[in-house]
Amino acid sequence: MALKYIVLFFLLHVVCVGTCQNTILDSLNKPYPLHLAYYSESKEIKAEDLPDVNPGMFSIRGIKNPKTKTSYWAIFKLDLKSEIQPSRLEFEFPVSDDLVIYVPLKDGSFKQYDIGLLYPKGPISSLPKTSSIIIDSEKIDFEKFFFFKSIPITAYGLGSFSKEIYVSCYNRKPIDSHPDQRKREIKESYKQAIFWLLYGALFISFVYMFIYYFFHQKLYFLYYALHLLFLIVPYSVSTPFVYNNFLYSSKHFFYSFYIILDSQIIASVFYLFFLKSFIDIKKDYKEFAKAYTTIVYICIGLAILVNTIIIFDPFYPYISSLLRFTVSFSLFFIIFSVTYMFFKKKVTHTSIVFIGILLLLIGYMLIVITRMDQNAVLPLIALETVLFISVISYLDLQKFKKALESDKLKKINEFQRNFFTNITHEFRTPLTLMSVPIQEKLENQSLSEEDRTDFEMIQRNNQRLLGLVDQLLDVSKVESGIHTLQVQKEDVLGFLHVLAHSFVYQTRQKQIDYTIDINNSGQLWYWFDKDIIEKIITNLLSNACKYTPSGGKILCKAKVSSNILYAEVQNTGTGLTEEQAKNVFDRFYQAEKLQSGFGIGLFLVKQLVKLHHGKIKVHSNPKWTTFTVELLVDRNGFKASDFMLETKEDVVEDFYSTFSNNDKSVSKSAHDKTDDDIPVVLIVEDNQDLRRVLKKTFETNYKILLAANGEEGIKLAQKHIPDLIISDVMMPVKDGIELTKELKNDERTSHIPIILLTAKVGDEYELEGVEMGADDYITKPFRSKVLVHKVNNIIASRKKMRALYRQESQIDPKVIAINTTEERFWGRVKEILKRRLTDSSFSAKEFSKEMNMARMTLHRKLKNLTGLSTTEFITTERLKKATHFLNNSDLHISEIAVDVGFETISYFNKCFKEAYHCTPTEYRRSNAS
Repeated sequence: MALKYIVLFFLLHVVCVGTCQNTILDSLNKPYPLHLAYYSESKEIKAEDLPDVNPGMFSIRGIKNPKTKTSYWAIFKLDLKSEIQPSRLEFEFPVSDDLVIYVPLKDGSFKQYDIGLLYPKGPISSLPKTSSIIIDSEKIDFEKFFFFKSIPITAYGLGSFSKEIYVSCYNRKPIDSHPDQRKREIKESYKQAIFWLLYGALFISFVYMFIYYFFHQKLYFLYYALHLLFLIVPYSVSTPFVYNNFLYSSKHFFYSFYIILDSQIIASVFYLFFLKSFIDIKKDYKEFAKAYTTIVYICIGLAILVNTIIIFDPFYPYISSLLRFTVSFSLFFIIFSVTYMFFKKKVTHTSIVFIGILLLLIGYMLIVITRMDQNAVLPLIALETVLFISVISYLDLQKFKKALESDKLKKINEFQRNFFTNITHEFRTPLTLMSVPIQEKLENQSLSEEDRTDFEMIQRNNQRLLGLVDQLLDVSKVESGIHTLQVQKEDVLGFLHVLAHSFVYQTRQKQIDYTIDINNSGQLWYWFDKDIIEKIITNLLSNACKYTPSGGKILCKAKVSSNILYAEVQNTGTGLTEEQAKNVFDRFYQAEKLQSGFGIGLFLVKQLVKLHHGKIKVHSNPKWTTFTVELLVDRNGFKASDFMLETKEDVVEDFYSTFSNNDKSVSKSAHDKTDDDIPVVLIVEDNQDLRRVLKKTFETNYKILLAANGEEGIKLAQKHIPDLIISDVMMPVKDGIELTKELKNDERTSHIPIILLTAKVGDEYELEGVEMGADDYITKPFRSKVLVHKVNNIIASRKKMRALYRQESQIDPKVIAINTTEERFWGRVKEILKRRLTDSSFSAKEFSKEMNMARMTLHRKLKNLTGLSTTEFITTERLKKATHFLNNSDLHISEIAVDVGFETISYFNKCFKEAYHCTPTEYRRSNAS
């Protein structure tokens, strides 16, 4: 029987020794790794049963897949050598959540010590301090086993099972540690230094990306910044600052559990959003975009599921597995997506991500799969971030350099554009001064034949000079990129036939056989820019006429096929060599030095053809030279911005034309009219000679006011309220556009018609003037007769408008106003009259005060709009109201007179008879019948 117990004891001793090797302590102040054995049975151990626990039940060397909220028991034994007599033991566990140590005492009991993140003893300098403890060794029974129980809750607790536990013994903490301890301390200090360095790098990167987002307003910078933020969060939780200030109490400690779980998932989700935005999957990988979006939503769904479980049961046993699955699924999809896109189409942004993602994903996989210390993967995460930011910064630097170059080029183009525009203006003004007197001389029937020939030559060369100026301006506009298409639907072949036919007279003079082969029998409507095609064909035909000798031939033919216009200009003469044909479209190139001209015509033609989405070719032999142009005339080939915009000019022109049957009423001599009847014209022109010419042109029929710049013009207009303003566009101080804008937005002057004279050629300039409220727009040089006719029409239309006002029984701002400022003016007039008209003391002085205008200003404005003085206007409005009462009430005449603001019945009768040629009683009787 005794032998049986001896054998059993021996077997238990063998099992115990085999599974839990003693940790030998033979030196003071030296850290020793503990040799552990974990509990292998399913039955739960209770603390009070520890003295009777069989050590043989502890046979597991390590825990491979720990679960949260599960108790894991372990034992170890310390073999203390007799030559050392320590007073204290220090246990250094890996950072744990809930750890209980049971120390055997000599009286046969066990003393319990609670340590870990869940049992903070006070503020700490580092997280490992929460899981270390110093115990007095005097009462410890080293012959017995030590027990401890670990309950993992967070990633720290789960990760603690794969790390070493150290024990040290000493009498007092020495100043100089044991060499092994110093090695551990130095190693730990290095790790801490690297940790803070990398943590700081990540935090700075997050701030950098966030600021980058606010500067560039690109979503992928925001997504990447948020991705970095949620990568930083788990490391922030492990810092003493966060632990001491936010997690010190066990009540708040579990927040770290939620934060660590969420941050890993959310970081992955934001990285998915970053990929979608940065690579622009919708644009570069259309076939993959839908699948990608679906998977992203699945990842978001899993994240929501995990969070829901955390909220309702933060200690759910499988939460760790679900977390690993969610993050692993996201990582797998990221790897697959980036790899697929990289090999499918090597876009620059995809390549950048592909290189960086490998490092980042290695870090994620190490955390999720191996559960290694998070600090170990920080270098990989930081390296990926630094690489990404470096590449983005480099690309941004390249973009910045390109932007600088583009800005310089834009400034050069702007300078060139302004230069040519100003030069054109300077040319056009003297050309106008030349053309006006020449035209007047040519219209003189008594001019001698010799003088007529001379003046015609001057006029012809004047027009030629103007054409060259226009070509220079066109070239500058095309080169600076501001020449835009103005596409409209027209009969293209009919248009070309008219253009071609205009050269018949010129070719006859040179005795050239000129053939036009354009079939325009049926209208073919296509989309094209009339101005551009006119310049192309005109330049080619002019060039052909210029270089075709007398007796030669010119052929102009055109057709449309498959929405392409084919135009060809062919002429006989000296052909072009291969080199000449190659360079003929270069600027300032001349085929022969003896030939005159600057050579900008064909250069301009090529630029205009290119602008119209076409191409031009030249073929030449010793006898013939042929220029072939192909131009797109299909609506679908043009952008929305290429189509012509309808301007207000047509509306304004139509409006005036409806009122102007003839201009006889304003063509009378100013001497035949009373002073008030003579219209006042304000001329605003900085060129003194042109001012003089314009004054001479209009002074016979109009009173003339003169101003040398826009600011003077505005002051004169506000002071004198002229009937019409003629203004140059380009002037010092304030230009014509500013003048128009200011006057049209001023109630005192908003009604005054404005005609702009400009040397600026192009629809965009004309549109700018019309949009500011200009009533007409005339390009220099102009024919004086045309300008006079336009002025007369506008003045006549104003007279018609005055008649329209008098026909209206009441003021309706929407009917009689011609712009919004005028509508506001008439609205205020109507409101004041409604309040004050019945007041017999309401006079012109009171009216101007209510309108907040000078009395003379209001007088001139009303005179201009209605043909009435302020007093006459008030009287007319009172009489209109009286006719309303006469037609619609049974009030006595005397009552009506008082109600509409007349003090006496006699004065009312007098005014009424002057206006309506009958007495109020007669008026009522005639309307009643």
